[in-house]
Amino acid sequence: MTPVRASTRAYGTNARNVERLRLAEAISYLRQAPVSTDASALTQAQVDSVIGRLELRRTMLGGLVSDKQATSVGLQSGFEQERIRNRN
Repeated sequence: MTPVRASTRAYGTNARNVERLRLAEAISYLRQAPVSTDASALTQAQVDSVIGRLELRRTMLGGLVSDKQATSVGLQSGFEQERIRNRN
């Protein structure tokens, strides 16, 4: 039974790593995406809200956060990325 359990754990770990990678790629793309002021495209606040939701997807119970808090998480994560980039 040990080999079966070990393989299922490895599969689960790989699946979580792939999901984290996809989330990081989506967040990176959204940070570089152009924003608009008209109603036909996403505004900066909407982009920040989506980024915040994706960032919160990485944490347990992150989906229970209000829209206002999700937007602030999106803004804070952008500042955190910039701080890390400047440090390096």
